[in-house]
Amino acid sequence: MAARQFTKLDAMVLAAVVLIGLIHLPYPFDGDQALFTVGAEKMSRGAILYRDFWDLKQPGVFFFYLLGGRLFGFTEVGIHTLELLYQTAFAIVLLFTLKSYFESRAIAALVPLLTIGFYYGVTGSWHLTQVEGLVGFPLFLSLWFASEASRREGRGRAQRLFLSGFMGGIVLLFKLLFLPLLLAFWMAAIADAVLRKRERIPAALLSIIAPALLGLLLPLAIVIGYFARHKTLGLLYYVCFEYPSSAIAALPGWRLGSLAQSLFWFAATFAPLTALVFVWASSAAASKRTELARMPLLFVNLALWLALGFCVILVQRLSWWDYHYMLLFVPIGILAAKGLDILWTQAKEAKPSLASKKGRIAASLSLALLFSPVLVSLTRKSLSLITHGFAYGKERRLLYQSEISGSYQTALSETEFLSQPDSLPGGIFVGGNPIYYHLSGRDQAIASNGWMLELFLLQQWAQLNEQLAQSPPTYIFIAREYAKLVPERSPQTTKLISDHYRVLRTSPAGVWYVLQQAR
Repeated sequence: MAARQFTKLDAMVLAAVVLIGLIHLPYPFDGDQALFTVGAEKMSRGAILYRDFWDLKQPGVFFFYLLGGRLFGFTEVGIHTLELLYQTAFAIVLLFTLKSYFESRAIAALVPLLTIGFYYGVTGSWHLTQVEGLVGFPLFLSLWFASEASRREGRGRAQRLFLSGFMGGIVLLFKLLFLPLLLAFWMAAIADAVLRKRERIPAALLSIIAPALLGLLLPLAIVIGYFARHKTLGLLYYVCFEYPSSAIAALPGWRLGSLAQSLFWFAATFAPLTALVFVWASSAAASKRTELARMPLLFVNLALWLALGFCVILVQRLSWWDYHYMLLFVPIGILAAKGLDILWTQAKEAKPSLASKKGRIAASLSLALLFSPVLVSLTRKSLSLITHGFAYGKERRLLYQSEISGSYQTALSETEFLSQPDSLPGGIFVGGNPIYYHLSGRDQAIASNGWMLELFLLQQWAQLNEQLAQSPPTYIFIAREYAKLVPERSPQTTKLISDHYRVLRTSPAGVWYVLQQAR
């Protein structure tokens, strides 16, 4: 119990995490976050996901944005406020669940900084509030409950496995592709029961898989019930199963350039943590077989998360974006803290004077130097926010966001005419960045979104054309990057626009069209 007491150092670390997060409240959206916000805002007005607003992502992220928007507003500050509360709760969980796994309580207290603090320190507008960053909390809880179950017997073990499954169900609502990670945690629990506790395999399978599966099905059943109530189960099934396989089969090429770029970003960004993870890994490799057999299941599961997480990222060949590596910030941060714990313990044993005040100061300065790139990034973000008056008020906030994001500068310029007295009312359709909807205040007129036209299959193009014909937007914008793609992939879309719209204005960003009969 003493190991789980909340100390002054814990409070200082928690305060630091909150302060780091506060810097990011007015941070600009990128296209994905704007898209999730647009979809969630439509849902708040009664729209049904996938029927009235279509995207290829699983529903979890839209429910998260819906909650954030309803509680704090469908703005950057509103969504990021919910994320900060969410990550702060995660930091508290880390403080109370991991202390017994570390020799040094001081280093155990640093885990939230090496995970959530690091997450905020290295993220840009593209990385914040993405699925991979949000899923770390329930995925860790699923891992921790599965690991803790190995320390219990009977009802206590079943309860923890049920909770592990329940958290796993929440994980799958964000992305079904994370299922191998959950299965690995439960297979590790089975292996632990069979190899360490000498349980029979059938008994171990039944006692572990049954409660975990029951927990897993509960959140899934709630969401399936939501879609069943609105008679959209077929759409949910298509998004979760049919579309991904069809897209991989139909869309050409391997985006090896994106893979190389994202791997380089990961290697450069996570280098300080990775170096400490290697300390833990080398210590584990040098351990005797009996010592390895006694390794806590939690660390086995963290290693599985790290290894399988890389595999999950690599199989997503339609994307390979930088933010996918945020799936790994939790296991890397915790294992890095354990590596630091090992270094500190060994250093004290070799030179006891390091435990003195001067030794602790030297260790702290060394740690600060190791993470200096992250500290420099946070300093720059802080100075930018201070320079813009903490982005207080709409005008200052937009100036701050525009300085950080070129997309905001472009979108504000491109959508300015929509707020003029002579502009026509009604929804618009943007074949490009959803930031245009967010900053213009105009609704997306149809269910299809134009942020993923390169990933449209024939079915999506047909639905787009049907929706444009049935509910014609007042204005259509086709971004420059889609100028050639649209006529190549769907000549019918180009013909529909040319038959019913006229060019309103052209700029380096793209072309605006206005509905002919609207004038």
